[in-house]
Parts: sequence; structure tokens; C-alpha cells
Amino acid sequence: MVFLLAGCDSKPPALMPAVKQFQTEEQKVLHIADMRTNHMHRLTHKRDETMYQGIRTTKHSFNACIDCHVPAPTVSKVVKHTDEEHFCVTCHIEVAVKLDCFQCHADRPALETAEVVKP
Repeated sequence: MVFLLAGCDSKPPALMPAVKQFQTEEQKVLHIADMRTNHMHRLTHKRDETMYQGIRTTKHSFNACIDCHVPAPTVSKVVKHTDEEHFCVTCHIEVAVKLDCFQCHADRPALETAEVVKP
């Protein structure tokens, strides 16, 4: 059985640039390809380790994803997961997948936002 998605564009949506820069272009390309293919598996694996086994490490941390990919709050704008320019929402809207991570998790960077936001 073959399924075809009518009107589906195979070109991925344009994403906001990440804060973290890779040392080489090859590292960047490999990271992007890996995340496009495996990010959901990584998230559920980390969820299972954290929730069911009590393992809490910074490796593949969800906070690290947010800190790198979502713009830090500024005086004029705090990007939330309900905003179209939020990094995660960009793809989730494109593929019509519900984004429910932020029912429990923070949707913006955990950097010293109080200091960044102060006028």
C-alpha cells in the first residue's frame, strides 16, 4: 500500500538560525540531518530515562535545545510556543503535528532572562 500526501512540499521550512555554531560545516549538516530524522526518538528516549529511570543529565537536554534554538526574551518580545516564529512550531505547523511538550516544559530559554529583560 502506498500513501501520497497531496500538496505536500518536500522542502523543509525555513528555520531560525541556532545560537550555537558548529566548528565545521560537516558537523552542522550532520546535526541537521540527524535531528530531522531522529529528534522525536531522542526526545522520547530522554523522557523515558528521566521519568521512569530517574536519570537526569545535560546530554541531549531539552533545555539545551530551547536555549540554542529559541530567541532569548527581550524588552519588546518573548517568543512563546504559540508564536509562529518559535523554532519548534515552525516544523510542527508544516507537518500538522501537535506540539504538547510545553504543557510541562518551558518554551523559552533558561538563560538569565531576568537580566536580559530589564530595561
